Amino acid sequence: MNFSRVLGTAVLIASFAIASQAQAELSPRDQAKFDAVKLSLEQAVSLYKTKKLEELGMLLQEVEVKVGELKNALPADEFAGLEKRLGAAQRLLKNALDDLPMKPATPAKTTPTPTKTPAKTPAKGTAPTAGGVSFVREIAPIFVKACTGCHINGARGGLSLRTYNDIMKGSTAGIIFTPGKGDGGALLEQLATSSMPPGPNKLTQMEVASIVNWINQGAKFDGPDPTAPLPTLVPAGTAPGNNPGMQVARATGNEKVSFMRDIAPVLNETCVRCHAGQQAGGNFEMANFNQFISNRGDSGGAITPGNPQGSVLIQKLRGTATKGGRMPRNREPLSEETIKKFETWVAEGAKFDGEDPAQSIDFALKVIKARKMTHDELAEWRVDMALANWAMSNPSNKPDVVRAPTHTIIGRLPVAQMEEASKVAAAVHDKVAQAFRLPTTQPLLKGKLSIFVFDKRFEYSEHSRMVEKRDPPKDVVAHWRYDVVDGYGCVPAPRDGDTAFAGNVAEQFAGAYIESLGKGGVPRWFAVGAARMIAARVEPKSVMVKTWDDAVAPAMSGASKIDQILQARDLDGTGSALSYHLVKFMSAKQNSIRFNQLIDNMKRGTPFNNALQQAYGVDAKKLASMCFGG
Repeated sequence: MNFSRVLGTAVLIASFAIASQAQAELSPRDQAKFDAVKLSLEQAVSLYKTKKLEELGMLLQEVEVKVGELKNALPADEFAGLEKRLGAAQRLLKNALDDLPMKPATPAKTTPTPTKTPAKTPAKGTAPTAGGVSFVREIAPIFVKACTGCHINGARGGLSLRTYNDIMKGSTAGIIFTPGKGDGGALLEQLATSSMPPGPNKLTQMEVASIVNWINQGAKFDGPDPTAPLPTLVPAGTAPGNNPGMQVARATGNEKVSFMRDIAPVLNETCVRCHAGQQAGGNFEMANFNQFISNRGDSGGAITPGNPQGSVLIQKLRGTATKGGRMPRNREPLSEETIKKFETWVAEGAKFDGEDPAQSIDFALKVIKARKMTHDELAEWRVDMALANWAMSNPSNKPDVVRAPTHTIIGRLPVAQMEEASKVAAAVHDKVAQAFRLPTTQPLLKGKLSIFVFDKRFEYSEHSRMVEKRDPPKDVVAHWRYDVVDGYGCVPAPRDGDTAFAGNVAEQFAGAYIESLGKGGVPRWFAVGAARMIAARVEPKSVMVKTWDDAVAPAMSGASKIDQILQARDLDGTGSALSYHLVKFMSAKQNSIRFNQLIDNMKRGTPFNNALQQAYGVDAKKLASMCFGG
């Protein structure tokens, strides 16, 4: 490691702590944030000197969030200087970590695992103990009242409060509180300083106290389903001041104006850039349809279905609103033809004809575009997206691209190594296709799979942080992401004599293909477990298979195995091992016919839960209980 870079960064950070004393007068809240930034950067010096680069990276991420929150509090020149110093620290950290090679996965040693008594976990759907705070009756109504527009209908600032599980997961920056500790955490910090929620829905002291007490009592759930949207859990009449917004009216197909065809492209082009994220103009968000239809903003309700002239949206477009100017601001007014389409759409009931009203408008439009593309057109679009993603996470290192009929390899390796990796991937693709009883003469996925090969762990981590807005689990070395628009896998670069690459690539192909099946999405546990199971069958000699097998026993010694994996959006090493074990049980010799039926049902477009019920006669939780003995 080049520690001259490290020491140079430490000096830079220390100089920042001194040079930043002369800032503009700040409010007490912003002053506290500014002081926290200074303290964190001082702590960074110690982390550098002790070579704790992983901890330092996480610290600088927290600093980045706080710096962003100071944008409107500091003068432009001081904020620019703050950003510049933070950016310099981040770049030097990146250079230091670039010196660390990315190690291939090492098989875990198989050692006898002592039997542990499973920890007791609160039963779902049970009432709290006497005197306890009820999540359903007392806490959910508070969140519905105060947070619907930003964090239930959307995920403003990377935080979704749509379900109990979402609340416990936290934001993209991490958990927002620790059960049992109601005196700390990001959630209580925001509520205590009245930073959140913004606008007129400030919480009362009694409401904040209820949340604190609920957290102190373990943040328990007493409803029927922790994955259910909060508004569906709240009993009628229990939400103080509850105004969760208008219900989404579904289009019949007989409307003259289509939201997705006629309205959404205009919103995405002219409105979303200002009306989304933490600084949404007029506190009016329209990143997705739910926000657009229910967000009241500073000017009141935007849409009155059936009444265009009485809708603030139309008044804003025509420049006749009593508050504020014409929209879009600082741009040419919309054409009369376009405004009339908006009026007709409102007059017809402001109906929705997309797939998911919670899906971002931008992504929904990309889905429509992707479905209209040919295989080759989508493949090239995915290459463009892959290069843009690489530039976002590793801007100083331009990758090479190797195209093949079934995939595209993107990486920063010697040309011969890239081409050899592509040949291995092609052979693996055909094996995976055969495992799914598919012809090898065509790609598994429309648009092919983009495969990132990362030479260093830091490149992999930065991709997860910058592109996916998450910290990758330390015990995971490869993963994939698939949707109709994009499909890519992330794997360590192949090493001489290393068999891990073939196993990792097989997992990526199989997982992405599985997630392309069915309707309404495939649970992550099944995609991960089935991907590893297929990879183990087609690449049994890969060192990755032994690594996956060795991880099962330690994972099985933990508690709450079923809840740990069935509802997870993402999985760490333990969750992946449990998922792998469960799918191996589902596809074992005595169950192989059922497993093939499940896959065939999904190929026909049957939603996963229905396909599972049809094939096995039970739901996922029952299968997990049979597998784990719970």
